[in-house]
Amino acid sequence: MEEILRYSLILRRRWLPASLVLALTTLLVTIYAIRQPPNYQSKAQVQIKKSTKSSGLLEGLSKLENLGGSGDSTLNNPMSTQAEVVKSLPIMQDTINSLQLKDQRGEPLTTEKFATNFKVTNLKGTEILEVSYQGPNREINQQVVNKVISLYVQRDLNAQRSDTRAARSFVEQQLPDVEAKVRKAENNLRLFREKEGVVDLTAEATKSVEIFTELSREITTTSGELSAEAARVDRMKEVLGGDVQTNTRIGLVSETPGVRDSLVSLQAVQKKLVEERARFTDNSPNVKDLQAKEQALKTDLQKRIKGTLIGGRNQSQIVDLQSKGIQESMIADYAKAVAEKSSLEKKLESLKSVAAGYSQRIQKLPQLEQQMRDLGRGVEVSVTTYKTLLARLQEFKIAENQNTGNVSIVVPATLPSEKEKISAKLEQSISIGVLLGLILGTITALVLDSFDRRVKTAQEARDLLPAFPVLGIIPGFEQKDLIVTTKLLFGQSTNMHKSIHKNAGSDMEKEAFRSLQANLRFLNADNQVKVLVMSSSRPREGKSTVAANLAIVTSELGRRVLLVDADMRKPSQHRIWRQDPSIGLSSVLTGQVSFDDALIELDPNLYLLTAGIIPPNPVALIDSSQMGLLIAEWSRDFDVVIIDAPPLTVAADATILSKQANGLVFVCRPGVADKDSIDACNEILSQSGQNVLGMVLNDVKVDPGKRFKDYYYSTNGNDQVPTTITAVLVDDNKTNINN
Repeated sequence: MEEILRYSLILRRRWLPASLVLALTTLLVTIYAIRQPPNYQSKAQVQIKKSTKSSGLLEGLSKLENLGGSGDSTLNNPMSTQAEVVKSLPIMQDTINSLQLKDQRGEPLTTEKFATNFKVTNLKGTEILEVSYQGPNREINQQVVNKVISLYVQRDLNAQRSDTRAARSFVEQQLPDVEAKVRKAENNLRLFREKEGVVDLTAEATKSVEIFTELSREITTTSGELSAEAARVDRMKEVLGGDVQTNTRIGLVSETPGVRDSLVSLQAVQKKLVEERARFTDNSPNVKDLQAKEQALKTDLQKRIKGTLIGGRNQSQIVDLQSKGIQESMIADYAKAVAEKSSLEKKLESLKSVAAGYSQRIQKLPQLEQQMRDLGRGVEVSVTTYKTLLARLQEFKIAENQNTGNVSIVVPATLPSEKEKISAKLEQSISIGVLLGLILGTITALVLDSFDRRVKTAQEARDLLPAFPVLGIIPGFEQKDLIVTTKLLFGQSTNMHKSIHKNAGSDMEKEAFRSLQANLRFLNADNQVKVLVMSSSRPREGKSTVAANLAIVTSELGRRVLLVDADMRKPSQHRIWRQDPSIGLSSVLTGQVSFDDALIELDPNLYLLTAGIIPPNPVALIDSSQMGLLIAEWSRDFDVVIIDAPPLTVAADATILSKQANGLVFVCRPGVADKDSIDACNEILSQSGQNVLGMVLNDVKVDPGKRFKDYYYSTNGNDQVPTTITAVLVDDNKTNINN
């Protein structure tokens, strides 16, 4: 913010040269625009098609294998991209070379100059580019536009052919790999079918579920039948008693036809043997013969029994069982029941085994189906890719020989007529001139300000004299005439100054001097400032004006004030107060008149001692003992003595006087004081050991604002003139006063 304020102050100070540069620049640009020869413009329009067969093939291939195509493909590029292609450097250079274009000096036209007159725009809401070229030669304009669009169309066609050629080559390279992938995928699917025994998983799953359901029902039925048969066997065991199993087996064996016949024969022989023994002895031939038959029958029975269920049972047990009289039918029933039970148990076991196999198969079917689906998908993708590549290859071969591109000429360039002149837009030229003038004017102001050694602002003065406290800031104001006191505290006007009360200063300016007086009065509470010297770095800084107005506001407080004009080189207080300069300080120091005779009473409590006749050597009078005695006398008779001394860089008077006074007040006026003079004054005051009371900043640009105005001029909403009017500053620039 401070930088912006600083630049604005610089522009305000340098407004005149900046304005001149602005006006001159605007004028020159306007004259240049008016004197430019008329131009003509040729236009042509080309259409960018969204897609052609070739670009569609490239799009499909891009989606298939991320081919992407060339950067010149118009399918995926926006219209702005194509506009940049038309304005590309190769096309412009080829156009310049083909038409041998020259500039005004007869040299080959550069692409930069060509681009300034060349323009490509996209017609809003369309797929049409408008190509235009502007220049003084109508025929060349037409040739340039037609050449540009011809090169662009040919370039698009070449790029499209190049894309198609690259795509065909890519497809040819990919086909063997894709074919190998197809074979591999088909082989994997075949091996899977063979390994898992898969034909139709959907039909198999349906049939397996049906069979498993039927098996479950069969298992349930068989389990019921087995339970009933087991109960029947248990009841038969209870009826038969003993070793039911063994008896049953023996009974079953005895019922065997061969065994049964052997038993009958054996029993008949044994019966007959008993009868013969009763009749004959054991040595009887009949008995021995029967015994031999008995033994033969037993041997035969033993062989037959070994081939039956009971295996090693002897025939005596069988004979004993037959002799017990067990019902053959019950044993047969029991045997059938046991056999039925055994059959049912085996059937149930078999059913469960088959059902378990179907259950495992059914649980495995989803996994097999997923694997088969993945393998089938791989085959399908590979086959689809292979078929697509084959189709694309044929299409690319056809498209490679086509002569149609994505760009077509809608309207070729025509020869503009003489009436179609394009004059420079005066308003636009003036705007450019004003903008350029503002820039150059600002630069001029900054450059001039950088070379200006004057102190521009109060802050710069503070920075240059940091050891000097600021006693007061006097605001700048405009005055046309000399201003002095016109009304005293009680409204009484002096007889001397009745004619010059019309330009009394504002309250803000009066308050500035009153603040200065208060600061000087309370500057040192122990040692009151009674005699002070007013000086500056160079003339025209307003030190005499400040001294006069400070004397006025001090006298208004009822203090006796003496204002002494000690500048005996270029005095000014007699002009400010319109007094006779013939008698003054020089007359008193040379003894021509007394101090009382030279003293002028301006108002009650305000007295003036002019410089008098200018002496040949003012410094000798200032440095005399008489001057010291006068200052001592003034300090005794007056409450405040204000001595107006020459500038520090002009003469040594101010440094001599300040040694005899209480101190020196340095007046600095931004815009008049320069840095070199202030540096010199600072060095002089430092080396001479002067007691500098402080600094007064004169003619500072201050905006009083509404609050100050309301405070001093508004009473109950009505503006009134204040009761006390005190004279204020004199503008040295307007009164030609040299301080």
